[in-house]
Amino acid sequence: MRQFDKTHAITLVAAVALEQYRFVSYAGGVPVASGAGGATDVAGVTEFAAAAGEAVSAVTGYSYLVETGAGITAGQFVKPGANGVAVVGSITDNCGRALTTAASGALCEVKLQNHVHP
Repeated sequence: MRQFDKTHAITLVAAVALEQYRFVSYAGGVPVASGAGGATDVAGVTEFAAAAGEAVSAVTGYSYLVETGAGITAGQFVKPGANGVAVVGSITDNCGRALTTAASGALCEVKLQNHVHP
């Protein structure tokens, strides 16, 4: 596994219980894969688990480790899946790009990007 390159993080208040190494929304919850946008877009990746109401740091740039919900190959676009895990995205529906290959349930280094979706 390569070394991730965390350069920035923000603090959010968890709206629900959050797991470590998962995508988190600007509203402090689990982001939606596509659609609504705004507060439900991916803000970053949680550095630690947090209970609802607790403060949690979310890495916002350059890259960080994200738990996968499906097998991902280096170079593929990724987006949030169920519970904030990374799943395969597309050029028009993504919030990052995989820098490493990972099996489902493993950690994948993801280059974080602005969340784009149809």
